[in-house]
Amino acid sequence: MKITGAIIILLSWLSLGKGETLVTYLEPNCGTVVLMPTLHVISQGDETADILQHPWMASLRSKNVCPQHTTVRSYCTLEAICGGSLITAQFVLTAAHCHFNEHTTALLGSTDNYSPSESAIEIQVVQRIPHPNYNAIYLRNDIALFRLAKTVQYTDYIRPICLTTNRNPLQFTTNLAATGWGITQTGTTSNVLKTTTLKKLHFDSCSSIYNIRIVDGSQFCAGNADSNTGQGDSGGPITAMYAINGTNRVIQLGMVSYGEYPDPSVYTNVWHYVTWIARVVGRNIQQTPRRTQRPSYAYRPRYNNRYVVYG
Repeated sequence: MKITGAIIILLSWLSLGKGETLVTYLEPNCGTVVLMPTLHVISQGDETADILQHPWMASLRSKNVCPQHTTVRSYCTLEAICGGSLITAQFVLTAAHCHFNEHTTALLGSTDNYSPSESAIEIQVVQRIPHPNYNAIYLRNDIALFRLAKTVQYTDYIRPICLTTNRNPLQFTTNLAATGWGITQTGTTSNVLKTTTLKKLHFDSCSSIYNIRIVDGSQFCAGNADSNTGQGDSGGPITAMYAINGTNRVIQLGMVSYGEYPDPSVYTNVWHYVTWIARVVGRNIQQTPRRTQRPSYAYRPRYNNRYVVYG
């Protein structure tokens, strides 16, 4: 996550759900935290995000196959390919351009990729479900669901983020939050989770930079003069906190797709795909809680032939 100077993160609680219409969610037990975010300063990207404030964060890692009898340990390392968000007990939401192999896992419950905390679990990804209309060249419909081999048990450190199914908060939200393990101002990925704020911009701010035109609302543009998402942040959630029916909840509004720092970046509009998400999740529900082990990994960035991709 690129941060060029000290910035102040002001978290505002927006009101959603007043009146007669109740807000409904993909997962009812979502978006609440035991440690409320507070006003704080991130200076040169040195501030570590607290997992108790971001318990839905997932680090997606893919393990290289070890050749038999090899003595080169790098062949067997895990690389962080993308971020993601836990949206139900068995599904992680991420970007479709996040490639993986049969050895991909999701690390949950820890902000540190190299030294996962005792609260962390690592679960095998058994199915990658990209949107059926995903376009890898133009990065349209850049959204996918990763199904976990086992369902997770929610704790203070691991719980799902909210996806609203009957209201679209993005249309009246300007200030957004981003979290990820991507490249920082030093040019290397972060082993600990970082967070920053973004401002939603008119899509012309991105269309002129990337020569794109979006009319269906499937993407949105956002940026920050002092910080932005970067390579390695792909698939990570773009969020805001709302006061809903007397409860503060964090709702995922977008997902990191692509961009080129320091320009504004393009984000997938999650609300645009909520019907598809609900349909896929509904077809693949399985209830079998289990924990798995958690190895370490080595990171290697990826690139796209058209854009600078954040994965």
